Amino acid sequence: METELKLLLAAADVAALRRHPLLAKLAVRREPAQSLVSTYYDTPDLYLKQHGYVLRVRQKGQQRIQTLKHDGIASAGLYQRAEWECPVSTAEPDLSLLRAMPAMRKKVVRMLSAAGLAENLTPIFSTKIRRTIWQLDTARGDQIEFALDQGQVECGTDKHEISEIELELKSGQPGALFELALNLHDTIALRVSTTSKSDRGFDLLAPRALTPVKTTAIVLPANCTAEDGMRIIIGNCLAQIQDNEAGVLQGRDPEYIHQMRIGLRRLRLALELLHDIAPCNPEIAESLEWLAARLGMARNWDVLAFDILPGMAQEMPAETELQTLQSAAITVADRQRHSAAITISSARYSQLLLRLGGWLQGLDVAQSSPTEQQKIPSVPMKKFSSQILVHYRKKLKQRGKNLAMQDISAHHHLRIAAKKLRYASEFFQSRQSAPTTSASAEALNQLLHILGRINDVACAGELLRHLAEVAPETAPSAGFARGYLIGGAEKDAREARRIWQQLVRQS
Repeated sequence: METELKLLLAAADVAALRRHPLLAKLAVRREPAQSLVSTYYDTPDLYLKQHGYVLRVRQKGQQRIQTLKHDGIASAGLYQRAEWECPVSTAEPDLSLLRAMPAMRKKVVRMLSAAGLAENLTPIFSTKIRRTIWQLDTARGDQIEFALDQGQVECGTDKHEISEIELELKSGQPGALFELALNLHDTIALRVSTTSKSDRGFDLLAPRALTPVKTTAIVLPANCTAEDGMRIIIGNCLAQIQDNEAGVLQGRDPEYIHQMRIGLRRLRLALELLHDIAPCNPEIAESLEWLAARLGMARNWDVLAFDILPGMAQEMPAETELQTLQSAAITVADRQRHSAAITISSARYSQLLLRLGGWLQGLDVAQSSPTEQQKIPSVPMKKFSSQILVHYRKKLKQRGKNLAMQDISAHHHLRIAAKKLRYASEFFQSRQSAPTTSASAEALNQLLHILGRINDVACAGELLRHLAEVAPETAPSAGFARGYLIGGAEKDAREARRIWQQLVRQS
């Protein structure tokens, strides 16, 4: 099993990295720089990739080594995946040598034994890397291979430049990788990467259309403990956040920010579930709140500019001033999306991911010193999840008692409680013997939809007030829009009470 952390750095920072005092302090050996040429093989229909495997032959000097890797799991940049490698005498792979390896899994042997596979293997892309390796020993005895890679991946005439660090754990605790990365990040800008060299090669081979990544189902292993289950859940939330980074950085499609915010809310709830027994350090909580505020502001402007105002203009085509108002709102929304992209590019965001990764591995990297690993009680996930769901159902019922007050604060708190119950239900759905009925689940979703609309209208009112101040020419139409929204909010509040009563009866 390979365990490594991938980090990106600018080519301009490479010289400073080579001189970094931390490398000189921890290095027990620095190996001479070496040229690595790797050729990746698959069938024309990408048989190996479809099964989740990557096959390469790497030439290092006069030596050739073939390696088979599984896609594995990447969380906060940490890859943990199975790999098998052995020498070969030619530049082409030899599947018979891989199949004969003692540690090879039976299902992998069957996959490699498919009829015609060996004959149809062909080079699909290659990488040319200049690698420098430092072998490091930490004060606690962790052994880390620090590899600095510069070069490119090539597919036909297409190329992608590579400048990255791979921290591979040879022995010790995975949290040591994050601690080392954080110490380097103090002086050199590093970005957490969830993209391998082979991923870049496949992207050159068949460019994928970038699409927003929504919540994916969580399948918890049978009889898993609360500790194992919560690690899977947190990893799933982190993946949704990181998988939408590229779209946020592009800054064009509002949906990427929306999906990243959902991942962020789910992550904060997962950490809340663990607060009493395994709290994360305050710096993580503060940075999560900071990130939520930055993304939230961008999302609120997107909703106003691309949802609320176009809907009003469609209902009242005679009010031509609404188009001018929408144009002004789009200008601000574009700026806010650009600001969100800057946030995702920031050192603080990278630091947050590294701190989260270190915490998830059981090391409180904020202290830069060893701490006893936080232990979640080794109780069955089914029992743990049942307690959690009972708690959030009670919380939702308590919040609903205040709905008759018709106060925006009551709607807001009820919406938060409903979201937490829905996210928690999704976390534990695969391990619950009596899942929420479809009728009550549908009622909960309807309630969230109407409460979300009430919240959007409340936020829109504040944004319209701000827009009238910074662009006085929009003041009359902004005032008209606010009045129109207030009237609709009263109708939505009545609908929310009706759906709430329906949900209570079904529950």
